[in-house]
Amino acid sequence: MSMLRKDTDGMYYINYVTGAQSELDDPELDYPNYLYQLQRIIAVGLKQKDPAITIKYRWLKEKFYRHLSHIKRNIQAARNIDEELREAYESIPTFDQRRPPHTQG
Repeated sequence: MSMLRKDTDGMYYINYVTGAQSELDDPELDYPNYLYQLQRIIAVGLKQKDPAITIKYRWLKEKFYRHLSHIKRNIQAARNIDEELREAYESIPTFDQRRPPHTQG
């Protein structure tokens, strides 16, 4: 899948949300962590003071949120998905959630 996409406004963009999955070494296992890291990058970007920057992160947040919501709905409906993979996707916070601190066990 190409990382370059054309948006509804006719502008091209790098599709960091869905286009990156096929670029990962192990797409199925690495994608939840990729999305988690991308969510963190977006969250930091949303705190920028420059409106020209934050508007781009808000746009990316909307793309990310729609995709993550779609994944989470599919995960909930899936019956034959690996439990560890299910938990990995479900642990990715949306922007109004806070991820509980990771504990070592």
